[in-house]
Amino acid sequence: MNVPRFIMARSNTPQGPLAESGRCGLARILSAAALSAALAIVQGCATSTGTPELSVPSDEYSDAIAATRDVLRSYRFQIDRVDAAEGVVTTAAKSSSGLATPWDGEQSSFNQELEDLGNSQERRVRVTFDRAPGADASAAITARVEVVIDRVQRPGWRPTPKSVRNSTVTMDPDLAARQMWPTYSVPIRQDREFASEIAGKIGRRLDEIRGAGRGDDRSPE
Repeated sequence: MNVPRFIMARSNTPQGPLAESGRCGLARILSAAALSAALAIVQGCATSTGTPELSVPSDEYSDAIAATRDVLRSYRFQIDRVDAAEGVVTTAAKSSSGLATPWDGEQSSFNQELEDLGNSQERRVRVTFDRAPGADASAAITARVEVVIDRVQRPGWRPTPKSVRNSTVTMDPDLAARQMWPTYSVPIRQDREFASEIAGKIGRRLDEIRGAGRGDDRSPE
């Protein structure tokens, strides 16, 4: 009589204290990663209480332009116009996915983090420099920061419940003729909190440039 033999498959998964230690180490790594992400989100959501304007001495206008470029680049904005003669600095639109991109610092509140996560949104920055009407050339210059939030629309996109890869897109000839297909952007509001934050950083960067200039002007003792 043939007696069936049962072969027990050996598991390659480590057992015992070493395995338990490894699982605990992995849990600590994941916890640290989650904590780091949470801290990044909290820091990115610090609401500014300042103003989106700052005063610039007339003899520091060129330094203010340089400070503006430095600050905008620190947020990874692409600068598309620097017109010192007209007193305008603008950026191209920059997208952010809110909670999904914790390294972005554009959001000023947790609600904005959620809004950017649930919608395709972009921000554009415009900084203008001008004097009060009737002021002479020696008067201080006022820098104003404006941030506009645009929501990207995708007309004709029909997602499928099974897989996003199977989604289809239909073309509207009328929208295509107006260059509004496959996407177009609609401004929904201004982000005054973020504009105030940028203005404050421009002022601090201008102080750094001013301090560096004074250091260079010092004569050696």
